[in-house]
Amino acid sequence: LLRSGGDDLLAWANEVLRKAHSAADERGRPPLAPAASSSTAGATANAAGASSAPSRPLSGTFRNRSEGARPPASPRVSPRAAELRRRRAEELTDEMRRLNREADAECERLAAEEHARRLRFEAERDAWRGRVNHAAEELRSNVASNPFAQPSAA
Repeated sequence: LLRSGGDDLLAWANEVLRKAHSAADERGRPPLAPAASSSTAGATANAAGASSAPSRPLSGTFRNRSEGARPPASPRVSPRAAELRRRRAEELTDEMRRLNREADAECERLAAEEHARRLRFEAERDAWRGRVNHAAEELRSNVASNPFAQPSAA
């Protein structure tokens, strides 16, 4: 799970972030700004159980405050800062992959140790069983050859 799932999850998260940023750039607003479209507001109202009246923006959206008002645009990030952020994200991704590899190796090592411990335990148990069986067989043999150990028929 850790081996394949981590990389897939990272790839999926990067894809979602990339799509969010490109969609935000097309609309001209920050990626996490509140949605001011009437279709989103209507879908929210319909999901809450409202009637099927024509959808309109909720009263708290930016367009209802004043005609044509928009939320303040996020400050543009310099290409250098974006590159630094991208590099840092790659470093963290590499770090996460390294940690996952180390965790996998540790799990495999612990599993191998446990397997070896079980094999040793089974070998010791079998050796002990063999010694006890040998002693019991020897005792039976000695008792069978001892004339005094025979029940007397009096």
